[in-house]
Amino acid sequence: MISLSDEQKLSEAMRSAMADVSPPADLVRAGLARGRRARRRARAAQTAGAALALSAVTFAGVNVLGGGPEQKSALSSRGTSSPEARRTGEQVSPAEMSRILQTMLPKGVRLIEVQGAPVPGVMMAKYDDGKGLAGVTMAIQRFPRNDPALRDYHDCPSPQVLPYNDCEATDWEGQGRLLVTKGFTRPQSNTGEKWWHAELTRRDGIQIRFDQVNAAESKSSAGVTRATPPLSPAQMTAIVTNPRWVEAAATLPAPERPSPGTGPKEFPGDRILAGLRRLLPKGAEITHPDVSDGYVSLILKDSRGGTSVGLNVQDFRRPDGKAEKQPSCAQRLSDQPDEATCVEETLPDGTMIWIEEQPAEVVASGVINRIVEVMYPNGRRVVARAANGLSPKSGPQTRDTPALSLEQIKRIVTDPTWRR
Repeated sequence: MISLSDEQKLSEAMRSAMADVSPPADLVRAGLARGRRARRRARAAQTAGAALALSAVTFAGVNVLGGGPEQKSALSSRGTSSPEARRTGEQVSPAEMSRILQTMLPKGVRLIEVQGAPVPGVMMAKYDDGKGLAGVTMAIQRFPRNDPALRDYHDCPSPQVLPYNDCEATDWEGQGRLLVTKGFTRPQSNTGEKWWHAELTRRDGIQIRFDQVNAAESKSSAGVTRATPPLSPAQMTAIVTNPRWVEAAATLPAPERPSPGTGPKEFPGDRILAGLRRLLPKGAEITHPDVSDGYVSLILKDSRGGTSVGLNVQDFRRPDGKAEKQPSCAQRLSDQPDEATCVEETLPDGTMIWIEEQPAEVVASGVINRIVEVMYPNGRRVVARAANGLSPKSGPQTRDTPALSLEQIKRIVTDPTWRR
């Protein structure tokens, strides 16, 4: 599988941890470096490693920036001169990022308990304006210039990922794509701790992001500390578009391009969507298609409610051309509740099929996941999932059971379409 760079690992872990929307392991595109949509689906512990995931959980959704819309021109006019504290050749430190950010905050605000992360370009802190602490994170990272992966950072997440999200995506002054999001750290509900986020993905490969929550830290056991995160969307925008972060990003390691021909080969997304549409029950409405090479998800609606459907089509081959070994049913059930089931089938030609039903990771949501995976001897892997909720991990629940039976899902993944 593709080895992810530290910057990509950071992005994976932050998105998964902050949004809390990772799906069952069977649908994880663990080795794919491309695509923000894939990153949202990937489990942070699998893509970024346990240490980084733990760090991400600590500061997930926790970023604070200051400065209102009226301060935008003033912020930009401060220039990009190098801070005196950094010597030539040194990477920007969390302390220096804190000092830069401090210049963009409203008067009287302090950043306290500043810390870093296992990768460079990340600063976590608590925002103290005397009105209730708020957790904030500032992160900068570099991708290769003109990397096709950057296109996957240009759109708002689908309802399957963040069902209660309020997101706006716009072009930013010819420099790149700006996303501003208002949502919740626990997306199975539209109440509780709020997570607000701004992200600028520049055409030169630099990505600047800011996150904040209305609690001292993300998913704080102490509960919220204020009605909303402290900074408005306009203030967040002023922070991530400030040119001082571009200079800071220049001190980070140069990004590495993935080696060609490594990792799982992805089936074209438009072909997956076309094939899936043909195989789904007639008469049902299809909405919110989320398409990327190797993976497609959508909402299937009928008179009884919506079903979240996802389909993975990839090649997982070892250097000898044979299929990568996949987990057995015993391994798949090892971290699942007692009610989860798994049946394994082996066809005469060596094709392996796993048929599973399991509750969502947030069991209280009432969401059920039905999953069928097929691994062909040549390494072609097809996995389909149907869930009776917008998010397959956390809901909210949209109907009593998924609209597709396990047998229907099995027919989808074993269709000859995916072998061509």
